[in-house]
Amino acid sequence: MKILVLFLFLSATIFMFLNKAQTAAHPAFSSISRQCSDGWKITGYFTPVEADYATDETTEITVPGLTDKLVFSSKFIRAIIIEGWGKTNAGWYLGYDHETQKWQKSSAPLDNNGDALTVGMIAADKSVLQMNSKVSIPSLPSDWGKMIYTATDIGLTELGEVSVKNKHIDVYTGEGKEAERQTFVITRESPDELVEVCAVD
Repeated sequence: MKILVLFLFLSATIFMFLNKAQTAAHPAFSSISRQCSDGWKITGYFTPVEADYATDETTEITVPGLTDKLVFSSKFIRAIIIEGWGKTNAGWYLGYDHETQKWQKSSAPLDNNGDALTVGMIAADKSVLQMNSKVSIPSLPSDWGKMIYTATDIGLTELGEVSVKNKHIDVYTGEGKEAERQTFVITRESPDELVEVCAVD
């Protein structure tokens, strides 16, 4: 009998320890069995492509490391400032560093860690969803609801301020006009549209 009581006590202790560990790993998630949390706002961001933008008005910029000033469509430049990166007609990527407010050149669009952006990466509030955490958003349409997303970015405004706060996820959807269209497809931000997000081990 004593052995049985001891076994039950140890089992309960281990269960409580695992409960605390799992909850600590994902501050926004509380359910052990499924680790899901509701009330999330979903938006999207993408990489604009220079060929998609008219050149009626142009803007001249300076990119550190390049000797010549560059001229681009003003609409393209504005889109880059909002989205972070844009693909030029030359094939390389022009980025706007929201913290330093300077332009930069790269062979790929980059996240906040300097890694190449790929579809399925997300920007999130680090105090709510730790970096490199993986989540799913089952209620999103089509393949978006089947994907596993990885938090690698934080989301900054053109003034360098954090724009992704609290229960807000910004999903990277890819390059070009179709990727831009997908940002509207997945957006869920009105109070009656907020969705459930689930942690993935």
